[in-house]
Amino acid sequence: KKISGNKKNLADKHTKELVTIMDGINEKKDINSPFLNKQKSVLQTMLSEVITELDKDQMTAEGFQFFSFTWDKANDLIKDKEKELN
Repeated sequence: KKISGNKKNLADKHTKELVTIMDGINEKKDINSPFLNKQKSVLQTMLSEVITELDKDQMTAEGFQFFSFTWDKANDLIKDKEKELN
């Protein structure tokens, strides 16, 4: 029982990090390509970490689905901001 709670906490932690990233993007007034590239890099690193955790059975499939839904939203936000720059 405790392990599944830890797995959920890990997914929640990563999902909260994504929400913080999205909030930061939305609040930033002077968005530029280097800033967006940094955010993309952060997302890619986070995705790699989460996949490793999933492979090591440190995260449930359900937790991963919740994370990946939020990750997609963050990635879409970055893409939208990139389009606004062009």
